[in-house]
Amino acid sequence: MPRTLSFLSVFLCVRALFVCLAVLSTFQCSFSSFLPYDFGHEDVESVVYTSNSEDNGTDSFGQLYFQGSSMVIIYQVRYRYNDTKYNRNSLVRRYASQGIKPNIRFWNLTWNTSFELKELVEEDTVYWRRNISKLQISQDTNYISGSWKYLVELGKGLNLFEKSGSLILKDEEPLLNLEFGDEITNPILFQSKPNGLIIKSSPCSSGVAAIVPVINTTEDEYSGCYFGVTYNYFNPSSVSWHNLLHQSSAIPNEYSICKQSSFSKCANLSIIDFTLLKNHLLFLTTNGILLSKNFTKALRNGPGTKLSFTSVQSIHPDIDEAIRMGSVNRREDMKLFHTPHCHRSYVSDLEEVCIVYRNNTSNSSLTVCSYAPFERWRTLVLESAPEKHYLLDMVQDIDRQSTVALINDKSQEVTLLQVYNGTKLSFPAFIFDKGETAESLYFHAYTKIIYAYGSQVWQSLDGGNSFYKVTSLHDQDRVTSFSIDLFGNTFCVTTRLGSILIGKAGIHRAIVVERLGNGSLSHPVYTQVLGHANTVVALKPQVAGGNFSLSPTAFEIKRDNESQHTLPLSLLASFRDETQVEFYVSSECGDCFSSGQVIYSKYGGSARIVRVEKTSILMSNVFKHKIVGLVTKAFAEPPRNRTNSLLQVRWSGWNASLTLLSRMNTDDRWQEDDLGKTVILPEGQSFILKHYVNETTFIGLTYIPWMRNTPWEDTFEGWTLHDFRDPISSNISWWVNEDTCRSVLLERRNLDMRLFHLDSMDSLTFTATSISKTTSRQPFARVFISNPRLFILKSVVHTSFLNTSLTALISQKPSARGTSSLTVLLQHSSLFCKSTSFTISIHSGCPPSKKLRYIYPSTFSDASFLDAKAIDSKGIQRNFKLPFNYRPPSARGKAIPLTGNIYNVDPKRPHYKDAYSVTRETVQYKQCQGVNERTACGCTLGMRRSSSERYSDCIDTVYRILFTEKLMPKFTVSRDERETIKLDSPYYLKELNNRIDYEALNPSTKTFPGIPYIIMEEKMNSSVEFVGSGLYHFRAHVVQDNYTFCELTDEFLVFVVDTPLPYPVKDIVMACTVMGFSSMLYLIYLVFFHGKKKIKYD
Repeated sequence: MPRTLSFLSVFLCVRALFVCLAVLSTFQCSFSSFLPYDFGHEDVESVVYTSNSEDNGTDSFGQLYFQGSSMVIIYQVRYRYNDTKYNRNSLVRRYASQGIKPNIRFWNLTWNTSFELKELVEEDTVYWRRNISKLQISQDTNYISGSWKYLVELGKGLNLFEKSGSLILKDEEPLLNLEFGDEITNPILFQSKPNGLIIKSSPCSSGVAAIVPVINTTEDEYSGCYFGVTYNYFNPSSVSWHNLLHQSSAIPNEYSICKQSSFSKCANLSIIDFTLLKNHLLFLTTNGILLSKNFTKALRNGPGTKLSFTSVQSIHPDIDEAIRMGSVNRREDMKLFHTPHCHRSYVSDLEEVCIVYRNNTSNSSLTVCSYAPFERWRTLVLESAPEKHYLLDMVQDIDRQSTVALINDKSQEVTLLQVYNGTKLSFPAFIFDKGETAESLYFHAYTKIIYAYGSQVWQSLDGGNSFYKVTSLHDQDRVTSFSIDLFGNTFCVTTRLGSILIGKAGIHRAIVVERLGNGSLSHPVYTQVLGHANTVVALKPQVAGGNFSLSPTAFEIKRDNESQHTLPLSLLASFRDETQVEFYVSSECGDCFSSGQVIYSKYGGSARIVRVEKTSILMSNVFKHKIVGLVTKAFAEPPRNRTNSLLQVRWSGWNASLTLLSRMNTDDRWQEDDLGKTVILPEGQSFILKHYVNETTFIGLTYIPWMRNTPWEDTFEGWTLHDFRDPISSNISWWVNEDTCRSVLLERRNLDMRLFHLDSMDSLTFTATSISKTTSRQPFARVFISNPRLFILKSVVHTSFLNTSLTALISQKPSARGTSSLTVLLQHSSLFCKSTSFTISIHSGCPPSKKLRYIYPSTFSDASFLDAKAIDSKGIQRNFKLPFNYRPPSARGKAIPLTGNIYNVDPKRPHYKDAYSVTRETVQYKQCQGVNERTACGCTLGMRRSSSERYSDCIDTVYRILFTEKLMPKFTVSRDERETIKLDSPYYLKELNNRIDYEALNPSTKTFPGIPYIIMEEKMNSSVEFVGSGLYHFRAHVVQDNYTFCELTDEFLVFVVDTPLPYPVKDIVMACTVMGFSSMLYLIYLVFFHGKKKIKYD
């Protein structure tokens, strides 16, 4: 019996093991089929659009447009590659029958809200819908402006068919509500093609952009001032064109950028450059610089207001002279530099614009900078810059508050990048390799990554201290256009030879996804990348029959479009086992390979790269890098192999003599063309063929040397020959392509685009989890902070079967204030993953929602406090109605109020105690200034109940306190998304009407330099004892060091009643009362007793 049980146990264990392995294999193979997260190739996707959309969600690129007071959201589901009305209706009915409803969430940096689309409409088209008002999206109108995103999914939290995009608030975007010059409805006529396009995107609204075609006005007179606006990535129906000359007027006026006496003098006027600021347009023209009117002020007249322009004067003598002489005709002569960003309340609204003037005569450059309204300009001198240099480009790093300058050193013929803090260098210059030139910079205000591009594309994750090259363009090729998703992580470049490449923030490579033509482009092509829609829009300016037009072409970013990426390298392959292979590279090209790529063989087979590492010191003289890959498909040998012959190996040091023995036929011989192929022995040792001796002997090189004095010799059969030669010499035997998406970030949906405020003692903890399709070599999330001087970062990584989680703790550095972006990215994931990173913004400073609140001893509703008797639990009335135009007494007495605060103001009623001229002269109204009666003061219920000094005109009812009571102030500190806490820090009180007739009891023992007031603390039972009567208006200030970046203050009012007579009146009254009573008794005695009593004598 025991032996039987033992055998049965073993049998069951073995069977369970095989079952688990089978389940695991099935689970891993079919993982993506049931995992709700989109790895980039699901067949079904969400469609969301508004009821007034011109299409059914097919051409909007994921944009939703909100105009007016509300919008109707329509949601459907469709097959990505078989989209028909019937299929959409079937899919909607299928999921509706299961009780699933779509959910949409809107958010910006400071606000978020979500809605369920409950109403199912079954007509000719079946869909869910919901009417959403602007007030529902953001209950606080201060949060309605800025950049808005949305995320829609089928079923809340189910992650089914997620789709994200941008919400464009048309009423809030100045470019869509202003008129510029004359609007053009007829085709624009050009004699020749434009020399290029200048495109400036709105910093807060994806898809909204302005465009100017660069025209040679010597051939096309009056054609250099066209200005276009789009709200949907230059979709023809979304573009409006304007002529800024405004020739509809008889002579140039304020709405024209021509500032001459007649239009004939502006025939050759053309726009050289322009920039789009938060509230202005700034144009650089051949006749000078034009500044638009402030957008906000212009829109006070309502939508459709025509924008006026004024000339910017007195920039710099050299620049003014160059413009006057007409020597500024090209963008190469003068250029505007400006770093756009979506403004936030804690970032300065001052937007600096710099002008770089290049004097070709003196071979020098001049840089001047200024802020709107551009009345004063300062000359920018870059210290430590080369003596002979041109400033090619410049950006402002907003978080680090530094200037990044791209400089061409004429003497050394190199391009270098310098980072300045003010005018001082932050760190040594970064010098680009000779033969490689960077011509332009782009600062991504969302991720704070700096891009440089020219002959290649580089990206810097550390503010310009170092750069990584992400492209490997041909020597004859160069970048002609660069764009990046405004609030995403995908960038796109177009090259001179017609290649369109895409890359991701933090991933140091880019891939070709489209080719335009087979040679150099005959016309410029500009691209706009839409990361959320996985789409690139290629924009071609065209002139056909004299008519100018923009031709946008959109294509999806997918693996089918990817071209083979070849490298001029020969690889030595070493198969460790059936699943793992190692490739050795002899050149310094380790950066050419990366996790997230796949190596393919021409003869069949592939391996997914899991890591790239430098070789050991011993091996580094021969092979520089080792590429470790997982075999996804077995590698096949080339046809007509010599592997049927015996192979004699004589191995000494790094080299081995490989000799063919007993050849089976005459074709079994070495050929010179075998140079670079890999010989792999049955035991796994491999050699790369390096030197041809004869048809029987080849010299091979291996990655591990034979260190003994006696050579190692042996004869093998069953050896294999693989071809991983230099693709150029072997007509492409192997290549590298991007892998399919195998991982996705989960927590990004709750953190992306968020703004976190950290006070001086705050910290932030978050967890980012990546889930993978495979169990091996999961990519780790990395964290990058754009402004590391603000925070201390500690992180912990946990790995499990199919996911990796990173938990990060961010804490404050003492007294450090500023802003920073924090980006979490999967640096070794595939470029075809829709989301490889997410970014949050962190503000180190006072959280705007952090407030100090005074807690009155008794609380009442607004209605009972303002319009009824408010009785507390002791039966004492706690509200007091102030007299009209009441002013508290001053130090001179009750009859001489001097404070500037007047309470319960009614202008048509007489002033309170104004017998003295000094009282009448200090009258100053606030809300009631310039009105004749109280109803015109605009006092709201909140203002009447307020304790704020600025609303004193409206305050009519205050808290009532008895003279015999002591006031013990209590405060709380409140903050959005955090629990309200009791204030336990010291504070002091300041009476706002300059009253001193009160005393602080039980004060704190703490002192603070520069504060002349008595410090109080709740834990010390500090209280206020009143000496006088009437209204007291206090403001409390929290004063603990390093407690908060905020100036926490709050105000409260009390009215003291039932006061005794003051000294010496009280003593005088008492003395008079005693004397009067004594006199009365004496008088009674005289009247009733004295005289009636007989005097008896002894």
